Amino acid sequence: MGGILSSLADNSVFLIEGAIEEFQGPLFSEEESALEHALPKRRREFTAGRICAHLALRQAGIPDFPVISRSDRTPVWPCGIAGSISHTHDYCAAAVTRKFRGIGLDVERIDRFHQELARHVCTEHEKTELLKSMHPDKFLAVLFCLKEALFKAWYPLTGIWLEFNDADISFDLFSGYAGIIINKSTGYDLKLSGRYVINRDHAGAIVTAE
Repeated sequence: MGGILSSLADNSVFLIEGAIEEFQGPLFSEEESALEHALPKRRREFTAGRICAHLALRQAGIPDFPVISRSDRTPVWPCGIAGSISHTHDYCAAAVTRKFRGIGLDVERIDRFHQELARHVCTEHEKTELLKSMHPDKFLAVLFCLKEALFKAWYPLTGIWLEFNDADISFDLFSGYAGIIINKSTGYDLKLSGRYVINRDHAGAIVTAE
């Protein structure tokens, strides 16, 4: 389908994405329990993400699987499946795969990113690259998406939380590919691959782990 992230996924990744309004409806009872005290905005976004996940799993040949959350709020996927969910206030996406050990995706609105966020998101190397960029808002949006996607691919495999400055990411806003280096000693040696995309309003990224 022709969405924000579709150009980033090969045929080993089952991806569903679109406007949040497209993915509203009933959830499995196991999923509803996570929304017991949720505000309407949270319910709307959670519902859209879970319905995207159901549709992606169905494409992968796994229908009717409730995607519940662990105590740390990470989704529980079927055995042999890696998956990820993302949403903004207006867009949502979910992807699942059997090919990769881990997958993470993220999509964000570009207009929420301003240079003052750099001190929270960027390593020193990334701050230097940001200063060179002619489009700092897009640079920060892509960087944030790549790091969020990385964390979603990384954590389920390792159980290790990464802070923003624990990963150094290189990209040029044109190639669509990113280099990823983990800056801390973790005991894990995963092959991490990152891709990103930018359109007028959104940035998006997918990171896979092998």
